[in-house]
Amino acid sequence: MMLFSSYKSTLHLLLLLFLLLHSLGSVTPKRKNPCIFEEDCDSCLLRPRCAWCKDPNWKGSRCNLIANQKDCSYIENPEGSVEILEDRPLSGSSHQNYVQIHPQRVRIRTRVGKEVKFDFQVSQAKEYPVDLYYLMDLSNSMSDDREMLAKLADKIASAIQSITKDFHIGFGSFVDKEVYPFISLIPEENCQTPDCPGPYSFQHQMKLSPDPFLFREKVRRAPISGNIDQPEGGLDALVQV
Repeated sequence: MMLFSSYKSTLHLLLLLFLLLHSLGSVTPKRKNPCIFEEDCDSCLLRPRCAWCKDPNWKGSRCNLIANQKDCSYIENPEGSVEILEDRPLSGSSHQNYVQIHPQRVRIRTRVGKEVKFDFQVSQAKEYPVDLYYLMDLSNSMSDDREMLAKLADKIASAIQSITKDFHIGFGSFVDKEVYPFISLIPEENCQTPDCPGPYSFQHQMKLSPDPFLFREKVRRAPISGNIDQPEGGLDALVQV
């Protein structure tokens, strides 16, 4: 009984080995070499590793892998090209002609699936202008965040000015969409006092300025409003900045 079981296991192993070898050997020529099935030059060159033989005396498949066409006298195998159109040198000292990457413009011609390499350099310009516009939700739940932003105003300005002196900061606010259900249809439920203005889509509180102290005061004095829904008016405000 044990001999029969051992014989049966060996038979199963041999069968699995046969199926594995058969599957490896059954790879179609098309999968090994997809080029040979293309019948014209255009279709041939759409395949990354294929080349077209234009030799009138060529007897084999005109579309073939490049390695298989060493004996062809006239091979069509475009490699592509990289043409630099604009290449000004890096410059970070001029306030009008900053150049932080070169080359600036490149035209690339290549085949489908063909890898193209080219070199470029990047350098951060000195004193490059930075404009920071802070758009903030000023609904009632954000009152503590408003105070935190006012306290951080000097640190924000100091951090950016360590990179560039050409720095401006501005401030705007939003509450929510001025339609139900984002605001109440009952006027008494919406803020309508000087200290608590009614909901609004966007307000421009401070234009861009190099003065971080003015930014701090504008943020601190910006009144908090109220709404009855989670703030959803950020995108509406953003498109108005």
